[in-house]
Amino acid sequence: MKQKSILTSAALVAVATVLVRLFGFLRELVLAATYGAGTVSDAFVVAFTVPDIVLALVASSAATAFIPTYTHMESGENGNLKFTSNVLTILALIGLIFSGVFSFVPQALTFLFASNLDEETFALTTSLLRIMVWAATPVLITRIFQSYLQIQKAFFLAAVMTIPVNVAAIIAIALSKPAGMTAILGYGVLAGSILKLLYMLLAANRKGYTYRPALNLRMPELRVFFIMTLPIIFTTLLSELTQIIDRNFASSLVSGSISSLNYAHRTVNLFTTLIGMSVATVLFPRMSELSAQGKTDEIRKHISSCLIKLVPVLLPAMIGVILLADPIVRIMFERGDFTSAATKRTAECLIMYAGKIIAVSISDILKRAMFSMHDTKTPAIITAVTLAFGILLKIILIRPLAHIGLALSTSITAILATLLMLSALRKRLGSLKLKTGNWEWVKTLAATIVMGTVVGLGVRLLPVMSGGTMQTVILTMGLVLVGVGIYTLSHAIMKTMFFRDMTGVVKSLLSRKS
Repeated sequence: MKQKSILTSAALVAVATVLVRLFGFLRELVLAATYGAGTVSDAFVVAFTVPDIVLALVASSAATAFIPTYTHMESGENGNLKFTSNVLTILALIGLIFSGVFSFVPQALTFLFASNLDEETFALTTSLLRIMVWAATPVLITRIFQSYLQIQKAFFLAAVMTIPVNVAAIIAIALSKPAGMTAILGYGVLAGSILKLLYMLLAANRKGYTYRPALNLRMPELRVFFIMTLPIIFTTLLSELTQIIDRNFASSLVSGSISSLNYAHRTVNLFTTLIGMSVATVLFPRMSELSAQGKTDEIRKHISSCLIKLVPVLLPAMIGVILLADPIVRIMFERGDFTSAATKRTAECLIMYAGKIIAVSISDILKRAMFSMHDTKTPAIITAVTLAFGILLKIILIRPLAHIGLALSTSITAILATLLMLSALRKRLGSLKLKTGNWEWVKTLAATIVMGTVVGLGVRLLPVMSGGTMQTVILTMGLVLVGVGIYTLSHAIMKTMFFRDMTGVVKSLLSRKS
């Protein structure tokens, strides 16, 4: 897959991600408008994310290990399909066991993820979890289907799989308050997970895969798969522990702090998923194929090229989020019971989380490069070291800075993890030759300074936050368009590589459409 093709496919994944995130933000918007930042919203946020966080230990880890294991197989297409069915069967059984156990003791999950909740919120979270844990099997096996579709280069189909869950959750939130039945929230999420599973079954079938029950634990490829999965599970566990720790610390702060951190974190995740994860998603199967062929030098070239092309997108995105944090939060969440005080608190978290936009986007690519070469131990070690550092930072910063300190410590930890990952990968592959992009990055910095200056002045001089919500929307959109225009014009004037690449991607997308 050529660099131009990678960028074009990444752009398609980004478009799909926008659709998914729009539905996700609509869910958050409806939740904020219906329940504000209080008991029910805190309970739903914890209950909604706990299954994903817990199951990410298996689901995302297995999905990550699945791609390099699949691409390294030498048993032909029939063997690949049998391997896929074996993995799906094992994960389905794990999901059923998980659901059966924690439907009886959901209190254990609530205590683990938010032990300091008040009695009312704790009880509501537990009742919602008793229902939502039955989504375990769909959550687990849809991730494998997603990896299978990515291997088949059906990136768009794989990227939009969570839309049914968000649609069902939105309907459930809207119906629950008028009906006076918070249990509807749980059943809505469960129904959405089942719909997601049906969609992925149909999508995989279109690409030539039909599930046939199989359970052969002696299959050699399964051994390789499990050996890879275990360290990735450990890495994922440590990564997700950051959110768990944040929620536990936040549960000791004022009511609504958990929700504010959650809303801000999800907003930043939009950018990391839209930009960094889109490239990593497309690049990972290709790097795994190159690793199977022993072409590590080509992997290095792909990484270097992608990082040089990503910085001109990530840097202005980070600056834009910092400058426009208040209007962004107001536009997305401030309605109904979500007050201006909640907006201020969430915007403060968003500013502190902004550093993750660059750090996490780059780190995702570096980790997948290591995974593609069957190195799952190095990311685990780096994640463990940075987690310990992050906990220390949270202890130090929470008392003087409260929720701001929690968000800031998360960003600092993410930056440290990226630097360590970059150093480890350089030792394995040799120099990534990132210095060849130094002059391009200087141009990018200059364009970002010009853009940031203009947008910053606009925020100061225009009544962005003083009028009604519609005024905020119009002025913010205007500032975004002006910022993008100035940034693009600056690159065009300086004749940068970034401008040429983006022009090529746009032309490629338009030619596909036509």
